[in-house]
Amino acid sequence: MLGILNSCGEKSPEEGKGAVVKEMGGNFNPEFSERTYGGTLDSKIPISMVLNRKGKAISGTYQMNTLSVDIYLNGEVRGDSVFLTETSSQGAITGYFSAAYLRNGEEISGRWESNSRADKRPFTVFAKNR
Repeated sequence: MLGILNSCGEKSPEEGKGAVVKEMGGNFNPEFSERTYGGTLDSKIPISMVLNRKGKAISGTYQMNTLSVDIYLNGEVRGDSVFLTETSSQGAITGYFSAAYLRNGEEISGRWESNSRADKRPFTVFAKNR
């Protein structure tokens, strides 16, 4: 699980608010039912992500493909930003995502942070069901 990755230091300006996914180059569809993504964490760990949105609420799951354990994502859309918090199946907060929402959601690229904000890893995912 991501919470066990080693630390890298420095605090996020969004600390305590979840993570931000910025919309770039188009509109974030306010009512998509489900999007499936595939990509990498830290440029080498394969991940899959499924996101569902209704109004301002956004939720879903992701997993590192090598572990096949669902990690839960919940958040809220505010303007052109999405705040996502990652939790374990037991409900413990394990991390946050902060990224650019590119090409109308075809790509999400940015940074994952551990719950303590000490560990930060780049990630990129691309929509599979375009």
